[in-house]
Amino acid sequence: MFKNYKFEVENQNRKKIKFLRSNRGDEYFSMKFSSFCEENGIIHQTSAPYTPPNKMVWQKERKNRTLVDTLNCMLVNSKLLTSLYGKAFSVLIIYIIEFLLEN
Repeated sequence: MFKNYKFEVENQNRKKIKFLRSNRGDEYFSMKFSSFCEENGIIHQTSAPYTPPNKMVWQKERKNRTLVDTLNCMLVNSKLLTSLYGKAFSVLIIYIIEFLLEN
């Protein structure tokens, strides 16, 4: 999987991957993957074990996910065309802002 990603990124950008940062996931901790990185000159950096993710990033990602889920529900229930996705998102943001200002 990473081999395909590496090939695609390097082909599109005409630059080599020099560093890879991961959160100590199992898919990046095998001898096969380590030797692949070594052969291709990739430095594999990992986070410290049991390090929680950045709280602010996590909160923003969660809020973004909530907005997207809400928008998808609106689109499905209203049977709007997907081409109106951007406009629907604007309406959702305005609705949320007005709701927050009232409360």
